[in-house]
Amino acid sequence: MNKPWLLHMLLPLLVIWGYGCDGGPAGVQPTPDDRVIANAHAVQKAFEDFAAENNGGYPRRVGDKSVAGNTFVDLLPGGVL
Repeated sequence: MNKPWLLHMLLPLLVIWGYGCDGGPAGVQPTPDDRVIANAHAVQKAFEDFAAENNGGYPRRVGDKSVAGNTFVDLLPGGVL
């Protein structure tokens, strides 16, 4: 087998693997914008989870409880707003 051919076939795979699932180089820290977007998605998911537990009703205040007894804050990751 021709060794340069093998190198040319494996090199793109290693580069793709190095970029990982997030599309950036491995080991790159998320930017502040990425964290804001992730937090916004977490808040949106908590609202949607609350509505699913509450027959489609969204909370009017942070302390409102769903039919299952959870508040909006309880449904956030870590339970912190």
